[in-house]
Amino acid sequence: MALARSLIRSRAAAQALFPQDLFQDPAFDILLTVFVSDEEGHDMPVSAAVTSGGTPMTTGLRWLSKLEKLGMICRRGDNFDKRKQYISLTEETRSLVIEWLTPLPFLENR
Repeated sequence: MALARSLIRSRAAAQALFPQDLFQDPAFDILLTVFVSDEEGHDMPVSAAVTSGGTPMTTGLRWLSKLEKLGMICRRGDNFDKRKQYISLTEETRSLVIEWLTPLPFLENR
């Protein structure tokens, strides 16, 4: 999980240094943010997930829909407040993220 956090910070730093149009695709940031939230046992509100990519809300929502159509994330409603929705990674996507992060331990302490 520390490695995923490092990657999120690293991408944020890169976005500050390089031209914005190099980092227009928020899908990767959304997946990493939801992964960390899932691993910590927290609910990830849709609003927090879409803004984690550093793009406008409408762009983030569009990418969230795409990830859902690809079967990478799933949505669920709040039992008490029907206006709220949460997202999490599917088991398959979670496994893929773990598989991808596993050979990258050298980044963990950055």
